Amino acid sequence: MGRPLKIAKAQALLTLTATDASTEEITVSQTLANFGVIAGMPFVVASNVGGLVAGTTYWVLQVTGASKFTASATDLSSNVNRTPVNLSG
Repeated sequence: MGRPLKIAKAQALLTLTATDASTEEITVSQTLANFGVIAGMPFVVASNVGGLVAGTTYWVLQVTGASKFTASATDLSSNVNRTPVNLSG
């Protein structure tokens, strides 16, 4: 018999409201600090939006405002240049 699999529950369910192609920022309707969202946290979007692909894991690159952040396509340890995901508006 295999080992038990522990599945972590989601820390936050956020609503994406906008993406900005010029700043590469993602805006959500909630205040990120209220949910403990910090750089390095993984996230997945539920549908294709603003250049993000549904079911793909991204990482919070940098929190840039109360409800805004940039995203990385790879874990931050692999993204040493801190290159954000290219978004569309």
